[in-house]
Amino acid sequence: MEANDVLLNKVAQEIFEQTAYLTPRPEGTPSMPKRPDAMARATVNFTGPFPGILQLEVPSDLLPILASNMLGEDETSPEAARQGQDALGELANIICGNLLARMAGPEPIFHLDAPTIENPARPVPDVPANKYRAYTTLSLEIGWASLSIALNPVETPA
Repeated sequence: MEANDVLLNKVAQEIFEQTAYLTPRPEGTPSMPKRPDAMARATVNFTGPFPGILQLEVPSDLLPILASNMLGEDETSPEAARQGQDALGELANIICGNLLARMAGPEPIFHLDAPTIENPARPVPDVPANKYRAYTTLSLEIGWASLSIALNPVETPA
């Protein structure tokens, strides 16, 4: 089991570009703007050879753009914000599945819970302090995204 900030960043960049049609900016791009007042966070819990949690956090104003790019919703429609939450959850789910496959290989089977969506007040994804944690931030052509994963390897008795 190998997870690190670089792998998380690589998988997230690929999925944002292929699924949400949002191109990550190259490293060295000026830092993200200040944290907006409204945020949305998708959380995916998973079990399998090792259990854990993946969280994806974006500014709420990115939700209609995700709905438009991923689901074909009109970015300005009232449905776009609600559909944007679904799109955010699906994006977190896809990133989690792809990351786990890269970490554990194609053979192990993981069970991913349905993503949960919340609008947190905290500035950083609320990942438990587990045995391992990876964190990355993507600066996108429109907005940004923060991702984290925490793993709880199953302990075997001595």
